[in-house]
Amino acid sequence: MARADPGRVLRSLVPSSRDQRVYLTAALINMYGTGLVVAAMTLFGIKVHLTAARLGLGLAMTIGGLVSLATVMPVGRLADRAVRFHEIVGHRDRIVVWVSGA
Repeated sequence: MARADPGRVLRSLVPSSRDQRVYLTAALINMYGTGLVVAAMTLFGIKVHLTAARLGLGLAMTIGGLVSLATVMPVGRLADRAVRFHEIVGHRDRIVVWVSGA
């Protein structure tokens, strides 16, 4: 049975493009940080013995965040319909846009 070269396997996991490597690094840092925060918040919640008022506040903030995630696309589409681009004038180095309500 042939053995896989560990260096070759690791190199195949790393993207060849610089932009992709930067994105991969950012994603790994984000995942690592999120894991640390989740673990720390769990330990903090157990150790501090959160009161009902604090739990209610946390629940309200969680519900507000979920509602905002669910409504961001419909509100954006509504805003796109309500606002009409009146005139677009192009210049050499910039574009000036006048916006008027429909």
